[in-house]
Amino acid sequence: MTDVSRPPGSSPSQDGVAWYVYAVLPWCAEVPVTAGIEGGHPTVFIPEGPIMAAASPVSLAAFDSEPLRRNMEDPRWLTEKVCQHEAIVEAVMARSPVLPMKFCTIFRSPGAVRRMLREHAIQLQEALEFVRDKEEWGVKGFAHRGCLREAAIRLDPQLCEMAEELARAARDTPGRAFFLKRRMNDLTEQRRIGREADLVERAAEALQGSVVQLVRNPPLRGWGIGRAGPVSATSGHSTEDLVLNLACLVVTQGVQTFLAEVRRWNEAVGDQGLRLVASGPWPPYNFVPRFGNHAR
Repeated sequence: MTDVSRPPGSSPSQDGVAWYVYAVLPWCAEVPVTAGIEGGHPTVFIPEGPIMAAASPVSLAAFDSEPLRRNMEDPRWLTEKVCQHEAIVEAVMARSPVLPMKFCTIFRSPGAVRRMLREHAIQLQEALEFVRDKEEWGVKGFAHRGCLREAAIRLDPQLCEMAEELARAARDTPGRAFFLKRRMNDLTEQRRIGREADLVERAAEALQGSVVQLVRNPPLRGWGIGRAGPVSATSGHSTEDLVLNLACLVVTQGVQTFLAEVRRWNEAVGDQGLRLVASGPWPPYNFVPRFGNHAR
């Protein structure tokens, strides 16, 4: 483990170097040195009191405000750097409690890193203790709109009655059946929306008892750091839509109980239109304090 205890002799503005911070961890942690995010520079550890930051030098030519903005618009560059960031955080996490920093947390010097550690020392130490012996797991809920509609028709007395009336009208009065079908479709969609919302709430409540803390994130489309995988899934020929995106902090010894709750939900409710998919463990991005970027 390499310890950076004082800034380099030349100032960052002169040598064009900034410091990329991956995570905060206890000072006493014995963690591996890995390659950094740029240029083969190894990760180093910048201590301040009982905590330290895992960091590596990066060039301002790539990571200063304007070049970074351009680079973030390059999908290949972004994908490569996100994967490198995640690999470094996970290597540290395998040996120590860790507070992962968000992607591209940049500081101008080791001194600026130490200042952040010093200013937020109490909060960071409390957060490290909070995540100790715990794991973050993601749970995504995928809604099958067809199943939800079928369940709404099957379980709603008004829709059941309309379905019977529609069957009779289709035989005897086709014109009336046309308008009745439109009314039934509108009502079914209303019931489907309500049922989907109800299942989403019930799913979150079902997991509460097996987690320390639960964060509900927006069900964004695309990909996210630490959440590898698509946010929609295909079952047979029907597409499922992501409607629930949870981050769950779970005691390490209770992970099997937590996963059993996910399985129990799918066995009992999954065929009604909302199935849950758990993934992890991940670095606890959703359970760490957030501070302003000291790079600027």
